[in-house]
Amino acid sequence: MRNAGNNIVDFIEEQAALHPERSAVISRTGEATYRQLVSRMKSVSAWLVERGVGPEVPVAVCADRSLAWVVGTLGILHTGGVYVPINPMSPLERRAAILEDSGIRLLLAEPHVPETPVAGVEVVRLDEGRPVAPARGARPNIIPGQAAYGIYTSGSTGRPKNVIVSHESLWHYADVLRRELAISGADRYLHSASTEFSAAVRQLVAPLTSGGTVVIATRDEIRDPARLASRMLQLGVTVFDTVPSYLKNWLAAVSELPRDWRDGLRASLRLVLTTGEPLPASTVNSLCAGFSSTRILNLYGQTETTGSVSFQAADGGASDPIPIGQPLNGSSFYVLNEALEPSSEGELYVSGASLARGYHARPKTTASRFLPDPFSELPGGRMYDTGDRVVRRPDGSLVFKGRTDNQVKFHGVRIELGEIESALLKHPDVEEAAVVLAQTSAEESRLVAFAVVGRNAACAGRDQLRAFLNATLGEAMVPGLVVILDALPRTPSGKLDRPALLRLDLSSTPRKASSPPPQTRMEHLVAQCWEEVLSVTGLGVEDEFFELGGDSIQAMQMVLRLQKLLTVQLPLGALFFQDPTLGAFARAIEEASDYEEEAMASSDAGS
Repeated sequence: MRNAGNNIVDFIEEQAALHPERSAVISRTGEATYRQLVSRMKSVSAWLVERGVGPEVPVAVCADRSLAWVVGTLGILHTGGVYVPINPMSPLERRAAILEDSGIRLLLAEPHVPETPVAGVEVVRLDEGRPVAPARGARPNIIPGQAAYGIYTSGSTGRPKNVIVSHESLWHYADVLRRELAISGADRYLHSASTEFSAAVRQLVAPLTSGGTVVIATRDEIRDPARLASRMLQLGVTVFDTVPSYLKNWLAAVSELPRDWRDGLRASLRLVLTTGEPLPASTVNSLCAGFSSTRILNLYGQTETTGSVSFQAADGGASDPIPIGQPLNGSSFYVLNEALEPSSEGELYVSGASLARGYHARPKTTASRFLPDPFSELPGGRMYDTGDRVVRRPDGSLVFKGRTDNQVKFHGVRIELGEIESALLKHPDVEEAAVVLAQTSAEESRLVAFAVVGRNAACAGRDQLRAFLNATLGEAMVPGLVVILDALPRTPSGKLDRPALLRLDLSSTPRKASSPPPQTRMEHLVAQCWEEVLSVTGLGVEDEFFELGGDSIQAMQMVLRLQKLLTVQLPLGALFFQDPTLGAFARAIEEASDYEEEAMASSDAGS
């Protein structure tokens, strides 16, 4: 394939010319061949150009994973404009802050997404139907260094940072992925990442620049691993790209499926990619035991490197820790000490063609993290300071050892603890705040916030503070548990003593004092599962799963436990997120079970 002008849409257009009727995107809301996808991309691009969109002009897309989202995203890239994704599930305040910070004047949104009222921002609804405008003339000339997209990551000062990636870096990244991962037209690549993360870009460009098919999973399917596995089997998914914590629950769900279903998945799934957090050897060994012919790769990268810049193949019999692997083509790794000298143990710096341009409107932050590369012979070479501590093994592989700051990875999401603390301190009753990632077991952890509330505060309790954070932070950043303290522990020098917070006993989580105890068989069954997953006791029917410290991953674990105990298969993931109180959840299961039993009885009578 020729050098496609350093723009990924050229790659996609070439695939459309070679295989026009091949399936490009499959989603619950619509499908498109490569010919149809490129046609719609160009019509959206032409419409955007008429509205003044071009190089360096940001356009936001607030949408779930869908065909409309794919078309809108590619249409922006085709103009040379800057694609800025916004999670429609994010609180209004966060969506508005992104629009204002990035200087956006045009927002593309799906019809069901609530309005984001920001002065000067035009909202246009994405349509799954006909093209919005006829494509006329050639698209604008795109210079490789121009911005392609901006993705917001957590910021230590309380403000998210907008990472700007150029068209050249994105093109190089897509080129490396399709070659290194050997993606082909025979592949069906599952898209499950939230659109606000860089993983969503990888799951889109890797298959589309290689002639493969993007299979888009819905939110409800992702919440129920068994349902997702069924969808993957139905559509013959060959590449599964996910975070290790989710893969663990998916494997547990698959183990309970009928044998012929497992055989079907085993026959189609050729590649599993994990990224976003350390990969436990136990998960690797579980996958290899059930999918002996499936290849598993542990990826490593950051938003600032456009995405994954290394991978490590993992096999059965693996032991912890799994290395992050060797750098991919075009990237270099440096392990440096505090004096920026090579060392066998130190901080990891990444250089190469996939580096982002920097942070939008933050020249000082950009200069502090994107440094001149003293080891490069190329003029203007840069290296990115990842903040990750690593150790180089004798075989040259690198092992992740932790962070040099207060950034954490939780269920694959990059979180600056300082951003949560800043949000908590905005509450008028909170005088001090601290957040930690507490390890609850060898492979499980949870975000815990500690708050010191003013003596005269009348209403800032644990539940009120979680509700306050829910209104300002993304779902993944809201701590599962908020603990009220009289004072935060301090070291002799007066600094916050985070290790002391991690040593506190969090097992006696307070519940609603007036909550009646479980009465029905189903309420007792649900309470048992919640207690096992959350490590709490004495639950009542009015207790809420998330207020007890639960998160989305633990919700899936609880669903899997219940599915083992129940005789009927239910979409428990969807039921759970409708009302997370114990009593309501138990009633929803009973109603769904009665409906399924009635349907089965009617079917038997009719036969």
